Amino acid sequence: MIDRMSRRRQTRKTARRWGLLLIAALLPVLLAFPSAGSAEKLQFADVAAGHWAYEYISWASGNGIVDGYPDGLFRPEHPVTRTEFLAMLIRAFDPADFDENIEPGLSWDAPYHQYVSQMRWTYAGETETDPPRNPNGDVYATRGYVAELTAAANGRHLSRIDSVRYVLDAGFSLGKSAATVEGYEADDTLTRAEALTFIY
Repeated sequence: MIDRMSRRRQTRKTARRWGLLLIAALLPVLLAFPSAGSAEKLQFADVAAGHWAYEYISWASGNGIVDGYPDGLFRPEHPVTRTEFLAMLIRAFDPADFDENIEPGLSWDAPYHQYVSQMRWTYAGETETDPPRNPNGDVYATRGYVAELTAAANGRHLSRIDSVRYVLDAGFSLGKSAATVEGYEADDTLTRAEALTFIY
């Protein structure tokens, strides 16, 4: 009886010791992972601490996933362009084989488009005949485009409807008004803040 009790005590001591060693080993790894709650203070004049996406924007800004504009604003409610979303997505995944250096004479987004071509992230969705554009002529990202690109980045080259089903089934989105193909509202644009929330 005494021998059994001392063995139990010894087992508990050993388990506690292993538990402490495991915590000590994992702590540096856990601290290295970004968390929305521990993000640094934002410097964007148009994103106050009370903004609904403050934590996501802080996380993305602190991890080099997104920049503001030269005027110091982030413009969280502006629709995100296709190229902006593509850059955010690639920066978030941070693939080892991605080279962000820009060749002389090319625009800032050239490395992102080259990477998409290299990875064959083509998608089989419907072609938008008259996609919405910003004043510079850049095409806004629709929610359907985001679904197609996300599916393609995960090795699935699907139609727009199937891409929407994929992001809903995978839990990447809860939809806009409901977690259904219709409720996903694929034709709507999404804001810069919504895009970051999606990526996070």
